[in-house]
Amino acid sequence: MYKLVSTGPTAAHQAKWGGYNDVPPGWRKISQKELVQRTHFRSYSPEFTEFRQMIVDPNKPMVDAHLQFYWDGTGVGIVSDYWKGTVTFYAFGCDHDYREMGQDECRKHGIQHFGRCWHVSECTKCGHVNAVDSSD
Repeated sequence: MYKLVSTGPTAAHQAKWGGYNDVPPGWRKISQKELVQRTHFRSYSPEFTEFRQMIVDPNKPMVDAHLQFYWDGTGVGIVSDYWKGTVTFYAFGCDHDYREMGQDECRKHGIQHFGRCWHVSECTKCGHVNAVDSSD
């Protein structure tokens, strides 16, 4: 006997990112160059992928988009137009502005800091903390 398991978005995901016909917060058009240089598209796998038919403008047809949601509160939208033969790229979520934190500041915030090759940064807009080991 097979058990049906839902793979759709959770209530928390919908509360943060909107529903099937909603544009996710921070939706903005980006160039192909921005897609590969400023997003996680080329380096990381998304945590969640979703297809939406979004109402961007009530006076225009719905926009079909494949959305990729990443671990840091950002995402990429890919919109293809069959009739025009075009692909357009979008980013959504926070457009992070990271500021590096030193060892003392990390300690005050209860964040572990592993030494001189360990870089901990906090987004000045949303507070997301990112840590990178640059010794590799």
